[in-house]
This record gives sequence, C-alpha cells and structure tokens, in this order.
Amino acid sequence: MIFLLLDFCRGLVADLLSAENETVDTAVYNKWHDDMVVAISDNLKTATVLVLVQDFIKSDDINNATKLALIRFVDELLGLQFVDRAQKLVALEQESAPDEIVALAQQRADAKANKDWATADSLRAQIDAAGWTVLDSKDGYKIVKKA
Repeated sequence: MIFLLLDFCRGLVADLLSAENETVDTAVYNKWHDDMVVAISDNLKTATVLVLVQDFIKSDDINNATKLALIRFVDELLGLQFVDRAQKLVALEQESAPDEIVALAQQRADAKANKDWATADSLRAQIDAAGWTVLDSKDGYKIVKKA
C-alpha cells in the first residue's frame, strides 16, 4: 500500500510545488496537523496518517499551499520524502525526449485513438525499454524520463 501511495502522491505533490509562494490557511493546516499528530501519538497509527494524507490531498476545500505545507509536515513526521520525490519527477518531466521517442509516443496515441490496443501496448513497451514513460491524462500524454 505504501508504494501505491508514494506513486499516487508523487505526481500530485509535483503539481502542488507551484503553490510554494502562496498563502497557507493556518486554521485548516492546524486542524489536519493536529489530526495527524493525534493518530501518530496513538500507538504510531501510521495507516491512519496515510489515510488523512489521501483525504486532504483530494479535498477541494483546501488550497494548494496548505496541502503542500501538510505534505512537508508528513515528510518530517514519517520520512516518506514526498517532496523530494516530487522534485525529482518535475526535473525528469522537464527533460526533453529524443525525436524517436516522441514519434513512438505519437504512434501509440494514434493506435489508442483507433482502439488498436495491441499496437499501443507494444509501442509503450518500446518506449519503456528505451528508458522513458508515457503518462496518459485526459488532455493527452506526457513523456517522462524514467528515474
């Protein structure tokens, strides 16, 4: 479970890094902070803290700066390195893929659009073997160098 959470959070935290200079909602931060401290103080209920992380990350009622501040607190509390992993992801995302990888990714997108799943899977495997990953989203795809 912890590895799934780390992967889940890495991308979300990477998106939150842009909120570093925004204002943290202190009241909201203190509430979530205190809930996590209570959980960890009660016989080291780490799983409860991780559920709280998922809850505040998904919440639309918490601004990004506050979410980032809470993630930094969880990093200090549990040593999960969410922010460090997210910063590495951002650095990898900024590296440009070679033209041949871009061409393979476009061929894969075309194959997916044509519902040719076998070809799309084969192209993904080729991209993966070359040290790159294709991240699909509702807006298309991103090519990211593997760590």
